[in-house]
Amino acid sequence: MKKLSLIALMLFGFYFQIIAQETEEIFQIVEQMPRFPGCEELQTLREKNECSNQKFMEYFYDNLEYPEEAIKNKTEGRVVVRFTVTKDGYIKDAKILRDVGDGCGEAAKKVILSMNNLEQKWIPGSQGGRKVNVHLTRPIKFRLTDELLKEHKENK
Repeated sequence: MKKLSLIALMLFGFYFQIIAQETEEIFQIVEQMPRFPGCEELQTLREKNECSNQKFMEYFYDNLEYPEEAIKNKTEGRVVVRFTVTKDGYIKDAKILRDVGDGCGEAAKKVILSMNNLEQKWIPGSQGGRKVNVHLTRPIKFRLTDELLKEHKENK
């Protein structure tokens, strides 16, 4: 009877270990936050982080397609998007936390998810010397430019 109880207890423990591995924790703040790729040649962590933020914004705005409806309605403002950078450097679970409407939130989310198509993946966050999944939240400004308005008017 004791052997049977011991075997059942071991199987029960093994089952919970598997469940824990499948539902990995997602951190908000870690010792080293994830970084957009392309800055690893720099020397200090501060330089890498500043470069990473700059490259993220450049990529974002270079790939953003301002929604036609938003141009038509002259919609501007700040969209806030949260996403997870996995321990493998991929983006998942992008969510719009704040939206100004007219398709701006979805346009921001689309650019965030397109980062999975980059040749270089994100540098994952780390905690205690191991790579971990981390939530990032980014505010994105939607601002109409004269050039964008003129282009829209010409395409009508």
